[in-house]
Amino acid sequence: LRTHVRTVHEMRLDHKCPSSPSAFGKARHLPTHVRTVHEKRRDHKCPRCPAAFGEVGNLRIKTT
Repeated sequence: LRTHVRTVHEMRLDHKCPSSPSAFGKARHLPTHVRTVHEKRRDHKCPRCPAAFGEVGNLRIKTT
């Protein structure tokens, strides 16, 4: 609940990207941003086509 209030209602984005102006309310979102945006890693590959995604959730959404 504290994280929700801080990030949504107080709009605090305490986790800043060192390489871009992006900032995040949750610490776990920063490494994902760095990996997918700056490192351009797409580790989650579709077994049916050449598509690849940075987050597994995006793979699930696109293949259903």
